[in-house]
Amino acid sequence: MFSEIDLPQLKNIIREGRTFILDVKAEWCHPCRLIEKYLIPLSSEYPEMDFYSIDYEKDTSVFDFLEIGTVPYIILFNRGKIERRVRGYVREDTFRTIMKETYP
Repeated sequence: MFSEIDLPQLKNIIREGRTFILDVKAEWCHPCRLIEKYLIPLSSEYPEMDFYSIDYEKDTSVFDFLEIGTVPYIILFNRGKIERRVRGYVREDTFRTIMKETYP
């Protein structure tokens, strides 16, 4: 599953203690679009995990809440806690390795 969410939804998902991947993006950001091109199909390969994206331009307070300052930015959560942060563009093969290391 790959869904776009907003900040109140994100806070609720974290409170529920879910394991998920969050893609923080902006519409104008070309590297963000490149990441999304592989995250959407990747979400089908991992049906047990939720994949979400949040557009920081719709609510800039997401930067403060997540303590980030740039896009693209991917955060891997495990049971509602931040397990790993990925700042900037990463290739698909690199991200797959990061997933395997984070969720063995």
